[in-house]
Amino acid sequence: TFHFDGYVLEMWNQFVFAGANLSIITSIVKSIARRLKKHNLDIILAVPPSRGAQLELFSKQQFDELAPYVNTFSLMTYDYSSIQRPGPNSPLEWARQCVELLAPEKNDPRRSQILLGINFYGYNYTPEGGKAILASEYLDILKLFKGKIRWDNSSKEHFFEPR
Repeated sequence: TFHFDGYVLEMWNQFVFAGANLSIITSIVKSIARRLKKHNLDIILAVPPSRGAQLELFSKQQFDELAPYVNTFSLMTYDYSSIQRPGPNSPLEWARQCVELLAPEKNDPRRSQILLGINFYGYNYTPEGGKAILASEYLDILKLFKGKIRWDNSSKEHFFEPR
């Protein structure tokens, strides 16, 4: 009806956290992709970033297997930190490592299939917890801190904290 160019599948996390077998998830994506390609439709697969060897929800193996079927992968490189572990939202080196995990070689043409999801928001971590900062709240927080934003050269992100 709307003549879209394709579809974005944001399902990987939901299936993995529900306990689905990775080979079954991969087969489902391939099946959907084959059908979409028959109709000249693109497929973008949203995939989670690496959280280290102990929590790797989408690996190079899945990337290698799905790259011929999927037009692009939306690699969600944000929300690195959490309320339990406050810190930067998307450290640059971590984002780079997430790409290199999937396509280690710099000249790998499949790197052009990776869309790097970047954050346009931050988090306000407090002793009571934390939450995402909305644009209107951001301006109020800047006033509170009198515009004293600091740069973290390690994560390549700005931050502010009370003095």
